[in-house]
Amino acid sequence: MRPSESYLHLRLQNLTRRESSSRASLPSTWTHWGLGAVCSLALLSAACSEEAPTPRTGSGQEEASSDESKDDAKPDGKDEPSDDDTSDQSKPATPAKPQDAGSKVDARAAVLDAASTPPTPDADGGGDAGAVGPGTPVVLPTPDQKGPYEVVKLENVGVGFENPPTSANDRGDGAGCTDFVQSFGETPEAARDYALFGPDYKVELYTLYYPKNMVEGQLYPILSWANGTCAKTNGYNALLEHLTTHGFIVVATNSRYTGGGKFQLRGVDYVVAENDKADSPLYKHVDVAKVGVFGHSQGGGSTWSAAADKRVKTSVVLNAGGSGTRPTPTYFVTGDKDLSPEASLSGAKAQTAAAAIRLHKIEGQAPAGHITLMKEPARVYPSVTAWFRYHLLADDVGKSWFVGPDCKLCKQPEEWDFFAKGLQ
Repeated sequence: MRPSESYLHLRLQNLTRRESSSRASLPSTWTHWGLGAVCSLALLSAACSEEAPTPRTGSGQEEASSDESKDDAKPDGKDEPSDDDTSDQSKPATPAKPQDAGSKVDARAAVLDAASTPPTPDADGGGDAGAVGPGTPVVLPTPDQKGPYEVVKLENVGVGFENPPTSANDRGDGAGCTDFVQSFGETPEAARDYALFGPDYKVELYTLYYPKNMVEGQLYPILSWANGTCAKTNGYNALLEHLTTHGFIVVATNSRYTGGGKFQLRGVDYVVAENDKADSPLYKHVDVAKVGVFGHSQGGGSTWSAAADKRVKTSVVLNAGGSGTRPTPTYFVTGDKDLSPEASLSGAKAQTAAAAIRLHKIEGQAPAGHITLMKEPARVYPSVTAWFRYHLLADDVGKSWFVGPDCKLCKQPEEWDFFAKGLQ
């Protein structure tokens, strides 16, 4: 453990004790979100997110690795509808007009079997399939290892596809999130420090992650992300950058109050438009026929609504449930000590094709299982990566994590409970 991580873990322990001592005085609605506030307010960029690949070149407002980011995820609270969409989040969003996918072909299908070419471990112990350049066949490592693509991260993109600020949570003066965080027992000063954001964080725009070293003639699927309540996109860097290293274009709404799926779908519209712009780094590299959506907590509710759009081929709902059904496969992720792990399992059982995982060995008091994605992202992003590779890349390695009597997720009941149905 690095010295900075050691300090941060000690800080987390101290804050957790503070949170526990103040829990009794808080309304029940807030007390079972308290540990989430601790994680975010402690600014645990080293302890609550995993180091991700560092972008090396690119255009626009390019960022360095997640170690240098100033924003951290804030676990969300009550999943209330946004000002932009006041309907019940369980109801599907109005489907947007589908884009013409044309006759583009994914050039990767023949080279995705990572088992045939094991990756070479890199200096930090992760997997690396080697550099990717023009004409280089792409061989992906296993989903838990870092992929072969370098990551370019552009902040505050998507002008022309803006999402309107939805509530006090998206105000630059931090009014909404200050009250929200203070409800967890934090001091007004600490709550305000977290809630404020400056002009460099545009809640109405997006953060874009894409592979720097894209292969000429190759198309890359779109993944559209939604934050949890009061969370900032940078707090999810470990997950979003890991997926990008495996050859996905990830667009993340910067909104901290993502509502009913519209923001994610506008993000898809933005990426599709970039595919047709000759001056865009995504020009002719986007597989517009392969779209996935995913999000955390309130963002999981947003994802569930967005999944009703006919362009969406698959979805991942993290720490949230979903009522009704969706026409495409969905993966639900929850854990012990989550707010309502049963909702994730029941959501999966109601679908025609779905999977669900409930992580065990969650440290801390409830609802610690709700923020495993921020505290221990390496426990979450491997299976999410496998799911998207399975459904958007027709990848047999990803599929093997979910399908068959010997599937990878079927074998470790001491680590998690796993459920699947209708997967082929």
